Amino acid sequence: GCFLNGCCYGAPTDLPWGVQFPPNHPGHQLYGAHAHLHPTQLYMAINGLILFYFLLYWRNRHRKRYGELLGLFFMIYAVNRFLIEFVRGDPIRGFYTILGLELSTSQWLGIPIFLVGLAIFLYARKKGLVVGKEVEYLSDSRSPFLKEKFKSGK
Repeated sequence: GCFLNGCCYGAPTDLPWGVQFPPNHPGHQLYGAHAHLHPTQLYMAINGLILFYFLLYWRNRHRKRYGELLGLFFMIYAVNRFLIEFVRGDPIRGFYTILGLELSTSQWLGIPIFLVGLAIFLYARKKGLVVGKEVEYLSDSRSPFLKEKFKSGK
C-alpha cells in the first residue's frame, strides 16, 4: 500500500537497503532526485509480521488470562511506531512541541496508547478471566440463559 504509493517515506539514508523512488515522488522535492530513503513502509510491514508471530507465541506459551494479548499489542505497537517515526522523512505527519519535546503526531499518540496497553495488561493479569476456566465461570452463573447457551454450544 504505502510503499507502492510512495507515501509515509523515510529520511535519507546511506544504508544499503535505502530505496530510490520514481520521479515526481514528494521526497525528491525535499531531499533531491537521487536520494535513497529509509523504506519506513516496509519497516512497519515487517514490524507487523514480527508482532503477529510474537503475540501468537505469547498466546501459546505464556498467556494466563484474557486481555493480556490486547495489552501487549498496544504496548509493543506503540513502542515500535514511536521508534520508526525517528527515521520517517515526510513532513506531512506533523510535529508538536510539548514541554520542550518535539515529537510527531504518531509519537505523541503512542504515549497514551502504550499506557492504555499497560493498564489493560496489568488489569488482565490481576483480574482477568483465566484462560481455560470458562466452564467454571459459566457453571457458576445464575443466568439460565447462559447455562442453556453453554450447554447447546451456541
